[in-house]
Amino acid sequence: MKRLITAIITVCSFLSLDAQEIVKGEYFFNSDPGYNNGVEISIVANENIDTEIDITFPSDLPYGINTMYIRFLDANNVWSHKLSKTVFVDKEESRIASIEYYYQSNDGETSKQIKNFEDLLFEQDTALFIDAGNLEEDKSYTLYAVALDEFGVRSFGARKDFVFHSNNDPEALKTSLSMSMSIDDVLKVSMDSLFSDLDIVLGDSLTFEIANSDNQNITEIASWETSGLLELSPNGENASVYNFDIVAMDLMGKKTVIPTILTVYSSTGIEDEYSNNILLYPNPASDYLFIENTNGGDFDYIKIFNINGQIVFEKSLVNETGLNISPLSNGVYSLHILKGSERTIKRLIIQH
Repeated sequence: MKRLITAIITVCSFLSLDAQEIVKGEYFFNSDPGYNNGVEISIVANENIDTEIDITFPSDLPYGINTMYIRFLDANNVWSHKLSKTVFVDKEESRIASIEYYYQSNDGETSKQIKNFEDLLFEQDTALFIDAGNLEEDKSYTLYAVALDEFGVRSFGARKDFVFHSNNDPEALKTSLSMSMSIDDVLKVSMDSLFSDLDIVLGDSLTFEIANSDNQNITEIASWETSGLLELSPNGENASVYNFDIVAMDLMGKKTVIPTILTVYSSTGIEDEYSNNILLYPNPASDYLFIENTNGGDFDYIKIFNINGQIVFEKSLVNETGLNISPLSNGVYSLHILKGSERTIKRLIIQH
């Protein structure tokens, strides 16, 4: 059992009523043993005491809350009133079994609530989510709480003054997000530009994750540089279109989602037209686009995606290399060329 060993008690300017010298003191715990039967405190006789006194805690103090008392005797053999201090003796590896709490406002206190725990160390920090369903918006309250451990011993009480506000859901600042980049580039996305939460100023916080991706390779290119900064760094093997959700969650578990499309191109610019032995011209294009395999051979299929990840053109090529793209609007597109299990992705600009 872990016991508190010593405590330092400062007695400042203690003066008997008739200004007699203080000649000695004594202390004891919990119950009064009678005058002169406590543990003696040796002091230099003086009318005032302004010093630190070492108090040794007895080894047989019971586990839990105890009260220490101290008093002094003057030269007229008159004892002072008792000074008291509450102390707690704890056990190693003690665990919290439950927490009792209640609120109090100017209108009175609410009914007591109990929160149970299964395996929580007594000195462990934890978030305590409490029932606030009957509290009024923008009203001041005081929260009182005490912990009970597995042995039924109560802790010191704690109190917290607060003004109640309903928890707001995290807010997505965009309905969707579309991004494009080239392989071997690095793109950093701040979550501050995508999400907000009115409760941040009240101590709430957001965590973020990527979920529901249609391409498992997203885990190879996406990482969190910090809790609020997403870093995207694809390499030569990650050229593709990725559909996934960016999820924001607050401390109460409330979530909001932004559906996201990331297009990773295989080339770093429109002048790099010979990558993967594919010749694409003209680029920018207006009415017709021509695709040529410099190593010979045909293509199986072609798809063109807009910046929202939607397929706006698809065609089986076989021997046809000229594509009529005149119905497509001006803009930047992602061109996917498929041959067997291989896929080449190029950036296409249409400008009529």
